[in-house]
Amino acid sequence: MESASRFDYLLKALEISGKEISSKLDIDETTVSKWRNNQRKLTYKNKYASMIAEILLSSEVEQKRRIVANILKRYKKDLNPQSRQQLVDSLCLWLTEEPNDAGVGGQRDINSPRNGYNTTVGIFLGEDGIDEAIDYFMNYLLMAPPGRTLYVVDFSGINWTSGDERTDPQRRINACMDLFQAFMQNGHKFVIIDCNTDIYRPYRAIFRWMKLYLMECVEVWTHPPIGNDKNYFTSFVMRNEAALQCVAGGDLSRESHCMLFKNRESVNSFADSAEAIMQRSKKLIETIENDKFPDLVKTMSSSFKPGQAVYMLNPSLALQNADDDILLDILAENNIGREEIERTLLIRNKLMHTQQLCIYTSIFDLDILERMSSMNSIIDHTISAICRKEIRISRSQRVRMLQSLSGGRRTKNNSATLVSFSYLGITPTNLSIFVQDDTFVGVWDMEKYKQSLYCVNIDVISGFYRYIDDIWHMIPGVCKDADWRNKQLERLMESA
Repeated sequence: MESASRFDYLLKALEISGKEISSKLDIDETTVSKWRNNQRKLTYKNKYASMIAEILLSSEVEQKRRIVANILKRYKKDLNPQSRQQLVDSLCLWLTEEPNDAGVGGQRDINSPRNGYNTTVGIFLGEDGIDEAIDYFMNYLLMAPPGRTLYVVDFSGINWTSGDERTDPQRRINACMDLFQAFMQNGHKFVIIDCNTDIYRPYRAIFRWMKLYLMECVEVWTHPPIGNDKNYFTSFVMRNEAALQCVAGGDLSRESHCMLFKNRESVNSFADSAEAIMQRSKKLIETIENDKFPDLVKTMSSSFKPGQAVYMLNPSLALQNADDDILLDILAENNIGREEIERTLLIRNKLMHTQQLCIYTSIFDLDILERMSSMNSIIDHTISAICRKEIRISRSQRVRMLQSLSGGRRTKNNSATLVSFSYLGITPTNLSIFVQDDTFVGVWDMEKYKQSLYCVNIDVISGFYRYIDDIWHMIPGVCKDADWRNKQLERLMESA
């Protein structure tokens, strides 16, 4: 939602027309249009500014009130939300305050270069400087008219895992996550271009940043490394607003320099560069809302190639591994209607069809199954997404599913293995991953995230396949033995 001004953005966000504002202010609609398009400045001292703030604060719709509240909460942290006067004054300031923009609209200094311009650059040094620079930059952008695009071009100029790897390996990432989330709450869009993704281990970046990657209004692209191997940089840039350039030595151990630009010429030069890099990039991942899970299954089923190996990490016990009568009983216990039952069975049949055509290896996290055994009922988030309703599975139905898992449906082309992920040191606890080499990868945690990701980028797919293939070869041989697996299933049934 690109907007010419903050006033214009807020009118769009609150779905208020210029005609409605002009009517309430008893002024010409052309004046309101000029304020919206920055053809005439709406100043704090203008007598209409406070009247406009009163109008924008008066929405009876809770969702619209939240939009204004989020803006003011980030803009003025000590604001008393119970004080109407403070709310009006703060919104007036937000609507009329202009970010600093050196070098635009003023007289050119007599010492300016003949073929250039003078500018002021903010310099931040060292690891602490990186954190300070990002914090300053992101909070500065919260002052910008919402509805813009922020490009992040990452050539390893920042050591994102800075900190104690044992006690707090995600310190910097988590701090940035909070800033990025606040930024997107203001209606902005993120375009991330990862230029240094390890194509052999793409899952590392994806697992690390999954919370961000699965947010709405986020696009993630990848570009092969460019430039020499001595200098690396990470750029943050929003056109017409600000740019932050972080530069580090190749080993990331030398003192880092972060340079903050606010003059429009420099900022837009960085924006042009980011957009040019994106034109030569390709999508790292695609995302899909969980309530469209059937579309993800359709894509997966049409992508898989017959006769090739498929790994399933933490598949749904009820959807992929329960007999038809068990699945129907679960749906009946949850009062699911005929249409949803038919949709669930259709998706289940597509998955079963691919299992018959491919060589499937299912790897279950024994830790999760053991935690489930002590619960009276559990939520199956995969079936819940299909039925668009919370689906609970009773203890008695879980016992039946475990019996089915230990029964005769397993073949040489369809095997199940139970292993403790914590024992193996596997990262993606609770994640479900389906991957076929050079074909497709899908990853989701429907309990934690509102969206799932999938990918048809062959480098990413192959990286995930190697990752799970490595896990498969880490699993002790005894865990792959059918007798050992059935003993564990019997133990789980007894404790349920």
